[in-house]
Amino acid sequence: MNRPKACACAIEVLPSIWRFGTVTSCLDTAFHLAERHMLPPWGSVQAVQQSAGRGQLRRQWYSPPGNIYAAVRLPVHDPFNGSKAAPVVGIFMAEALCAEGWAVSLKWPNDLVFCPKDNAPVKVGGILLEERRNILLAGIGINVTWAPTLANMREQTSLGATCLGRWQRFGGLPVPTAEELWQCLVTRLYSAYTHLDECNRDWAKRAEAVLLWRDRQVELVDETGVIQGRLIGLGTGGGILLERVGLCEEFFHGSLYLSSR
Repeated sequence: MNRPKACACAIEVLPSIWRFGTVTSCLDTAFHLAERHMLPPWGSVQAVQQSAGRGQLRRQWYSPPGNIYAAVRLPVHDPFNGSKAAPVVGIFMAEALCAEGWAVSLKWPNDLVFCPKDNAPVKVGGILLEERRNILLAGIGINVTWAPTLANMREQTSLGATCLGRWQRFGGLPVPTAEELWQCLVTRLYSAYTHLDECNRDWAKRAEAVLLWRDRQVELVDETGVIQGRLIGLGTGGGILLERVGLCEEFFHGSLYLSSR
C-alpha cells in the first residue's frame, strides 16, 4: 500500500478550535456552541478529557487525558449526507494520519486502524456522527498516549487497540501532543474537503489507498446472518462493495471481519 510521506502540517486555512479541560461530551458541547451560532462549519471542540463520552450505540467511552477527544461541525451537504458521511470522514482522517506519519487505514464504516508492518491491524480511533436540528457533527477519538485493553472493548470486536505513541512515525518524528496533532488533523480534513472535484465524488476512489482488507475475503455480519465476499472498494452511497459469485453488490449495514476461510 502506498503511503504519503511524512510532512509538517501545511496550514492553508486554520479552522477555529474551542479547547476545554473536562467536558461531559465533546459532541454535546459542540451542539451547545453551534446552536448559539458560535461554531461554524469546520469549527471544532477539543477537550483534555470527557466525563460522559460515548461511542457507537451510546456505549460509555472512557476518556483519560492524553488522547484526542474532539467534535467537528460538518456542512450538511454532499458528500456529508446520508450513509456516506461516516466513511468519507474516515477516509479523510486516515489520509491525514498517514500524512502525519502513521500507517492508518479505515475499517469500514468508521474505525481508524493502525497497520504495523508484519503485524495484525489494531484500532487507534473511531468516528461517531450525530445530527440534531440540521447541525451535523463528527465526534472523533484517537488514541495518542493510551489505549483500552481488549477486556474493556465491546464484545465481538474484531481488532485489538493501540495508541500512536507506541509506534515510531515515518521519518522518526516525535509524537505530538493531542492538541498539536488535532490542529493538523482538522486542518487536513478541511483541506481534503475543499480539494474534492466539482462533483464531490473522488472520495470513493481515494478509499482504495486506505481501505482495510481491500481485495481480501471478508465477512459482513448482521442480525440476519453472514455475507461473504471479496472487498473491492466503496460504493458512491458509502456502502462496501463485495464481489460474490462474479457479481458486485453494495452493502450498508453489518460488522466487518476478515474471513477465516
